[in-house]
Amino acid sequence: NSLAPHVLDTYEQERKPHARSMIRLALGIGRCMTSGGELGNARRRSALPSSPPEVMQRPIPSASRIMERA
Repeated sequence: NSLAPHVLDTYEQERKPHARSMIRLALGIGRCMTSGGELGNARRRSALPSSPPEVMQRPIPSASRIMERA
């Protein structure tokens, strides 16, 4: 179950667009979560309760009890 070494020759070329897209997505989500000052906080507080339940769930269970309370 091993591949020839040349298979990895195109790995970076194939993965770079996906990696860039994921980084842009993460940055955009971060901006949505943290920007806007008090007005942004008010918008988030009003919008999140109306979100579908899957949006409010943790995607990965926490390994730490301290983090579960966060």
